[in-house]
Amino acid sequence: MTLWSNLKFIWPSILLFAIILYLPLYHGWDLSIFNTKLGLFLIPVFILFLLPPLVIHLLYYLNDRRKTVEINKETGSICFISNDINECFSKDDIKSIDIFINNGFRSPLKGYYYAKITLQNGKYKMVTCLTITDLSHFPFITQKDELIFPMITNNENWIF
Repeated sequence: MTLWSNLKFIWPSILLFAIILYLPLYHGWDLSIFNTKLGLFLIPVFILFLLPPLVIHLLYYLNDRRKTVEINKETGSICFISNDINECFSKDDIKSIDIFINNGFRSPLKGYYYAKITLQNGKYKMVTCLTITDLSHFPFITQKDELIFPMITNNENWIF
């Protein structure tokens, strides 16, 4: 996972916020956030367009920071390498691969998704779009759920 692969998901939100912040500076407006009408505009823009991608990105990064995933499409096997622990699962060991993806066309979270790979023994592994950038790399997909806020938690999926 490189810095560029991380930034390619979040750069549109940062760019939008930077443009919105730059316009008042260009026109010489006062930027004291709580004393102007501009603050009433910038705070909701930050909350709606920059905060959700930052939260999702941080959660995805914490999930994948020391993980390498190798997928062999020919055999259908998936290997997880983390802290010198190598776990490989064949296609027969995998019960299902469920994808949870953002459904917004123009959402700041567009492109964010995670996969829950359930094994035959009931355990599961989580993989995010920061590790596997293309859904076609998975050997098969059992279910694809579209969510507004595809957030990973420790216990279950939050569906908003």
